[in-house]
Amino acid sequence: SISGPGGIGKSDCMALWAIINWMCDPVNTMVICTSTTVNASRKRIWGSIVDYFNAVPAMPGKLVDSMGIIRTIMPQGEAKLSDKSGILMVAGEASQEKASMDKLDGCHNKRVILIGDELPKLSPALVKFATGNLSKNQYFQFIGLGNPASKFDPHGILSEPESGWKTITEMDYEWKTKLGYAVRFDSEQSPNVLAGRVIFDFLPKLEDILLSKHRNGENSLVHWSMCRGFWPPEGVDPECIYMEADLTEGEATVSSVRWDGSPTPVAALD
Repeated sequence: SISGPGGIGKSDCMALWAIINWMCDPVNTMVICTSTTVNASRKRIWGSIVDYFNAVPAMPGKLVDSMGIIRTIMPQGEAKLSDKSGILMVAGEASQEKASMDKLDGCHNKRVILIGDELPKLSPALVKFATGNLSKNQYFQFIGLGNPASKFDPHGILSEPESGWKTITEMDYEWKTKLGYAVRFDSEQSPNVLAGRVIFDFLPKLEDILLSKHRNGENSLVHWSMCRGFWPPEGVDPECIYMEADLTEGEATVSSVRWDGSPTPVAALD
């Protein structure tokens, strides 16, 4: 899981990760990239993948941009293109869930890598499918990127600490998760801020942090998500009835329940 503020190059770095991992073993590697929609992906991770692919001559693949796929050219030559290997773009928003799952279901190879860009906005089924069906491949890696919004969205589920949310704070930047490992970036730890001068133009600067605090409020959901790169503190959403802290404290996600007596099955419709 990779968390961080907006505009720090998360998608661009993962585009490079996709290209390099595929180039290491193009015949036996399938890299799947998901974003909210096809159009959104073209402006983010898929757009960067296409740029990097076109920047290097004689790549071992054929780009079909209209279909959102780079097919590996097999050793037999361009007449033999493989749909089992290459780089594939898949729309992952909830409204495209069935079509997305159908595409992902057919992705099998020796090495399969799934990169979930904008993971907080993607279908909740994505994490479950990745850790279930896709993990059966000989080698599988799932990387989820996002600006933290909720501990119960797909990005929050992927980022949940091994020993629960109570074990980390905004002072933590890496931790073991229940599914793997999490890395977090914070605008306040930007090289530009720490050095007191602009070293990298594309990374957050001190004036960006001060502007976010002024416009959005230091304890606002927007500031925590898009600037601090951490899950917002409780009480920042005035429209909430139950805070996430209440659900976490009450162990709402625990599936096993110990009853005091014999439960009575009931049903209700709201």
